[in-house]
Amino acid sequence: MKKQIGVWVDAAVWHAYKELCSKERFRPAEPLEKFLQLVLHEKSVMSVLSWMDIAGKAEGFEAYVRVLLNWYKNGKLWMYVTDEDEAPIEPMLLEALKHVMDQKLRKEIEDALMKMQE
Repeated sequence: MKKQIGVWVDAAVWHAYKELCSKERFRPAEPLEKFLQLVLHEKSVMSVLSWMDIAGKAEGFEAYVRVLLNWYKNGKLWMYVTDEDEAPIEPMLLEALKHVMDQKLRKEIEDALMKMQE
C-alpha cells in the first residue's frame, strides 16, 4: 500500500531533482523510497547521512590514491611526507585498499600490489 505524504523541500532543489530523475528515467518517488528503505535497513538516519558524507568526500581521496598508484606502477616506491622524511607508497596503497569505494580502482590497486610481490 502506498501513501502520499507532504514534505517541504526548497523549490529550486525539487525542480533540479525532478529534472535529474527524468534524465535517469526515475519517478521522483523511487530514489526517495530507496533512501528510506536504506535508513530502515540500517536502523539509523545518522549512520546513513554519515555514510553519504563520507561517500561525497571519496572523490578527492580516490584522486589521491590514483596518483599514488601511478607513481607505484612507474617505479616510484617512496614519497616525501615532510621536507626530510620519506614514506613507502606500498603500505599507503594497502591501507587505501580498505577505503576506496570504486571497484575498478580497488582492483587496479590489488593487481599492482600482487604483481609487485611476484
